[in-house]
Amino acid sequence: MSRCEYTRGHSQCLEEAVLGEKYCTLHMNVDPDFTQKRLYKLLNYKYRERYQQIGGHEALRSLRDEVAIAKLTLEETINSIHNESEFKASRADIAHQLVTIEKLVASMTKLETSVGQLLSKPTILKIASDIIQILIDKLKDVPDHELIIDEVSKAILQSIDNVKENKE
Repeated sequence: MSRCEYTRGHSQCLEEAVLGEKYCTLHMNVDPDFTQKRLYKLLNYKYRERYQQIGGHEALRSLRDEVAIAKLTLEETINSIHNESEFKASRADIAHQLVTIEKLVASMTKLETSVGQLLSKPTILKIASDIIQILIDKLKDVPDHELIIDEVSKAILQSIDNVKENKE
């Protein structure tokens, strides 16, 4: 580990720098790029995995991704606090992150309300599966019902694929 690069006067901080950073937890906000760096730490597996837990909900959209990243950032900030002085030093950053999350959630809610919420592909496939099961139950007494159900299943899946292709 390297030593924190924060200096005041002629003395340098004696704390160890956070892994992959230039500063210790008390002096991280000195780095002008710190907030931007935190948002892009998703390359690290731990962050990607946590992002998927936070952001892996129904109807993911761009703003949902941003909310997930903002929540991840807030969570990491809070988890990096180990004592009262670190908490006091982080209060302004935490308050700013909470305001950012509030604004993103408000924007996301407004957007979803105005355009209607979209369904994710797994949800659409689940609905298709339920429809096919209903057809199986209702057509079981019809001769060659398996063929009819196969044709309907193919048509439903093709329709789902067409929607995906038209969107991209």
